[in-house]
Amino acid sequence: MKTPSCVRCFKRKVKCDKQRPCSACVRHNADCVYPLPTASRPRKEREEILLNRIQQYEALFDQLGVDPSSMIQTEKLELQTTQYDGQLPVNELSGARTKDQSLDSSTEPLRKYSKSQLVHRSDRSRYLDNSLWTSVIEEISETEDPFGYSSNEDNLQAEIPDDSTDFIFGLVSAPMNVSRFHPSSEHALELWEVFVENVNALIKIIHEPSMGQTIRNSINDLESIPKSLEALMFSIYSIATMSLTESDCQERFNEQRQVLLARYRLATKVALSRAKFLGVGDILALQAFHLHLISTRNVYGPHTTWTLMGIANRLAEGMGLHRDGIHQALPPFETEMRRRVWWQLKLFDAKIAELTGHARFRNISQDPQLTQVPTNVNDDQLYPGMLSLPGESGEVTSMCFSSLLCEFTHFWTKHAANMRARHGKDATLWDNYESKSEIAEKDQEIGQLEQILQRKYIRGCDPTQPAQLLTLIVASNATATMKFISHHPRRWASNGDVPDAERQFVWELAVKLLETDITINSNRQLDRFAWHTSTYFPWAQAIHVLDCLRASPFLPDAAKAWRLIGDVFKYRSELLLERKLLNVAFGNLCLKAYNSRQAALMQHGKLISSGTPVYITTLRAQREAASTRRRSKRDQQAHQQTATIVNPQHLAFSETIQQSNTIPTQNRNNTSLQSAEPYKLHSSSTNLEQNQGNSSNGTSWSFANYHDETVVPSTLDGDMALDIDLLLEQGNNLDDAGVQPIDWDQWDLLIENWNGSLTKS
Repeated sequence: MKTPSCVRCFKRKVKCDKQRPCSACVRHNADCVYPLPTASRPRKEREEILLNRIQQYEALFDQLGVDPSSMIQTEKLELQTTQYDGQLPVNELSGARTKDQSLDSSTEPLRKYSKSQLVHRSDRSRYLDNSLWTSVIEEISETEDPFGYSSNEDNLQAEIPDDSTDFIFGLVSAPMNVSRFHPSSEHALELWEVFVENVNALIKIIHEPSMGQTIRNSINDLESIPKSLEALMFSIYSIATMSLTESDCQERFNEQRQVLLARYRLATKVALSRAKFLGVGDILALQAFHLHLISTRNVYGPHTTWTLMGIANRLAEGMGLHRDGIHQALPPFETEMRRRVWWQLKLFDAKIAELTGHARFRNISQDPQLTQVPTNVNDDQLYPGMLSLPGESGEVTSMCFSSLLCEFTHFWTKHAANMRARHGKDATLWDNYESKSEIAEKDQEIGQLEQILQRKYIRGCDPTQPAQLLTLIVASNATATMKFISHHPRRWASNGDVPDAERQFVWELAVKLLETDITINSNRQLDRFAWHTSTYFPWAQAIHVLDCLRASPFLPDAAKAWRLIGDVFKYRSELLLERKLLNVAFGNLCLKAYNSRQAALMQHGKLISSGTPVYITTLRAQREAASTRRRSKRDQQAHQQTATIVNPQHLAFSETIQQSNTIPTQNRNNTSLQSAEPYKLHSSSTNLEQNQGNSSNGTSWSFANYHDETVVPSTLDGDMALDIDLLLEQGNNLDDAGVQPIDWDQWDLLIENWNGSLTKS
């Protein structure tokens, strides 16, 4: 029989060496008292007793003609809870609702007929939505653990259990003491401050005042902290480090950034595994897991991260976070914190879904019990034991950025549900409507959202405060992004003649959004948020701008647009990385547009006023080097024809890799300038008919033509082994300016398979 921990260690949730007295009690000069042994029934006997009781109850109900599922719950299981996990010092207790406290009258009718129940035990919770389980749980005494986990700390030297979660993180199945990974007290507090300034301002999943006090208390007593809290601390250290630059890490901690990241990421994984985060129902562990996924999104890649987000969502649902706390009789403080965690999971899941090619707004349920949007209030307005949540004052708060993103998600989720109800449209295709009436309807809804954003966010933001400045910029341009999606140029291919006003409208939106991205990246106030903002590049808008410049070199705003393109490469130098498929394709398109400009100026007898931009020189040099490597390879393999394998499952991408020498000279002369209408806004998106017969072999080029089995797949993006040099070499042929149409479906595939090359790792 397993020896229990002493009473004091059990209450403090620390490891007990089970000596008499134990070393922890001796160290704290406390009485060491062990609980009296209790004769427990064998598990099989307990189960038989419960089943017999259930059978007796069912027989009585049948005799009385009562349907058990329609019965009103007259008494709720008395629950014992702690204060909101993760927000308070671990030794404080909560004023959670007890049996004597009345429920909110507005939620009572919903709860009376609900078979769901949120069960608390110590620092864990489990959401039950099954009549049998909610009945059985009432038969379990409060001293027993209904979740199947012991409260005692496991011996670090014990054998690895069968339910270890090490396989999730690829860890070696061996126990590991993570105490050696903790930073010094001074560095721990500094990392906490970095987290508050750089991360917490954008990702509000914790209560800053109480968590700050918890960390200050814990760093001086690391042996006594719960495993889940330790995992959360390491995840905070990890994501705080990710938000810093290399020079910041050297200056603050005298260590390399990658060394710190590797240390804290490993410690987080080990701590989560030790906390058995997959089964304990601990919100601390869920917070730690979520922060870990954010800090490693570029390490795992979007597809793996999206899969792991499925685990996070299941953990949250298992704790009932998908149901609002007011319907579960939870205290106001805990209700609000659960809302924050749930909505941050939802926001991150939507972003990762978009990167993997899935719909962002998939949850269209109108269930009134779903978790409400977090209240837009400051952290100091929330505290444990509060009797009610404060109302929103209309002023800008520390929640402004998170509230703004929640506003977007709530708006478009509701829009998708309405479109399905009214028009029978698939809610996942909200950005692909073609009917003019539907586009007009969407524009009207966007206008309504614009008024809401003006009233709630834009007017009150203080641009001297970094988080409010970012909120102001994002809110001001959010509706522009939505309008661009609603009027996306991909529609032009099937709509025939597109009015000039529509073309000009979309062009101006694209230029504005490109300008906004440069503003964010060039503003030194926002450097602290670069870890977040760098993941949001307006790919579609930048591609459309280059496409228009290639097709119509003499646009009225062409000079401004080229300055913006130059700034894009200046502030996003990662775009010049030549081993990323999307970067190479984007660079090729940029060279084609620049070549179109040069050809147009030469034909009009004009010269480019300034020298060749550095980014153009770099792009050309990369492609010259690729051509040299390709020639060397061909010389070495002269006896063989370069292997090309056409696989229809590979990406079809005809736009940026067309062979320029297949374009007839007369076509180049007639199309490079669009000379008949030199000031009319053109886009090759509408010229699909020109795509026929332009390649030498009568077929469109695709990435399948650049498959090379000699390339090591691990060195490239995705699952394909592609000869990037061949793709680069095609970008060096600059005679095909402005002829071939752009294929948005193929660009979308590239963007969706982009693995975060623009972000900090």
